[in-house]
Amino acid sequence: LPDEFEHLEAQIFYPHELEIMIEEYKDDKEVSETLKAIQNIYQKYKDVVNRFPRYYALVLYDGDTMGMWLTGDVEEFPRLETIIHSENENCINDDDKETKLKISASLHAQISEALKDFSLEVVPNVTEEANGVLIYSGGDDVFAMVPIENVMEYISSIRKLYSGESFKGWMMKKSIESSKGFIKLKKKGPNVDDLFFTMGKATGSAGIVIAHYSTPLAYVIKKAHEAEKLAKNKYNRNSFVVTIIRGSGQETTVGGKWHYTPINKCDNKKCDKFYRTLVIDYFARLFSENGLKLDGNMDENEGVFYYIENDKRKLIKTSIDSILLSPALICDLGEEIEFYSLPEIEEIGITENIPIKEEQLRVRLGVFIKRHLNLVFTTETEIDRKTKAEVVKEVIDGIVTLIYNFHIANIKDLICSVAEEKKRKGQNKIGKKEIKGVVAEARRDLVNYLTLARFIAKKGGE
Repeated sequence: LPDEFEHLEAQIFYPHELEIMIEEYKDDKEVSETLKAIQNIYQKYKDVVNRFPRYYALVLYDGDTMGMWLTGDVEEFPRLETIIHSENENCINDDDKETKLKISASLHAQISEALKDFSLEVVPNVTEEANGVLIYSGGDDVFAMVPIENVMEYISSIRKLYSGESFKGWMMKKSIESSKGFIKLKKKGPNVDDLFFTMGKATGSAGIVIAHYSTPLAYVIKKAHEAEKLAKNKYNRNSFVVTIIRGSGQETTVGGKWHYTPINKCDNKKCDKFYRTLVIDYFARLFSENGLKLDGNMDENEGVFYYIENDKRKLIKTSIDSILLSPALICDLGEEIEFYSLPEIEEIGITENIPIKEEQLRVRLGVFIKRHLNLVFTTETEIDRKTKAEVVKEVIDGIVTLIYNFHIANIKDLICSVAEEKKRKGQNKIGKKEIKGVVAEARRDLVNYLTLARFIAKKGGE
């Protein structure tokens, strides 16, 4: 290749950018001919070239209050009761049991070891499995570039593994497991698994930027740092913030705490805490898979789909994609939820659950989504109607379960935050205007979460 290609930028792999370069170097015969030769290759393999992603995710993760952990000043620091044998519990006063352990060289060494293993063993493994590129990993800091379709699972995995929360190789093909503050990293061969300490009750925050490849990298890095600071300051740590930077320059930002507790508790106690990042990931999969599963590649024995011709399946897929990925559906969902979530002021106390019935919401959304999923068939047979009913039911079940658990729980969390602030000021009642403000904020969160999920489902709108 000519010298001009020695430091070739990645945009040459995008056909429309290549056309710009051809025009730019039209007076340089050697460069122009090389570019045109590349263009001819692209034409031959256009099905592959056109799938190159135009968006990527930059992830910045940082442990919270590390200085206070090293001095023992955090509220979560281990207490005396955690190291007392059960036979000796009665020998110590209850007040003394709550005494924080004194910081020592051994505790410092254990923190250092946990951070070393996290940064040198765990993070590189997770990043590789997510098809990402690790830019920096040191102590409690992580800086990585990840495909946007994997970023929500990736950052959730990083957060869980940092604290040793219950996790079993969800994305990592069971190569990593963690539970009760420990991580087991599986390696090839018998009896070679590694066991690591984690940071336990220590938390972390993340700033994530999903950006178009044409956005200046310096600006993307700046926005990642801003997102991380927003997670620590606005959302008071143990949080994440995601910013989308579109090719047009338009930006959307959404964030929140990592965890939320669902209104309907799972039978399994491990399900009591859910990750908001996984809500985004779930919706993204819901939006894409309900179309992808009808793409004509069904097994012959998969029930009603066996009777549908391939071209009709493609019609169903196109219709579902156009509805589920429609900004109108997402905005209208927000409107519907706001209308059916607003509690009466006399019905709610400072810590009570918001009085709304899931079935009532399910019925209402069922009517609403059926109206949006107005699938078009050349001739609607009984089998067509069954297929439509199957799809509608699955979509409703997914959306209602997530919206009811996430959105209503989010409102409850926000109201509790307002209540705690009022308690500090000596006030015991929440005004109706304040509740309306909380619900409006929760609705904006929901719409932004759904918008982000839609964006990821379409892999950057491509």
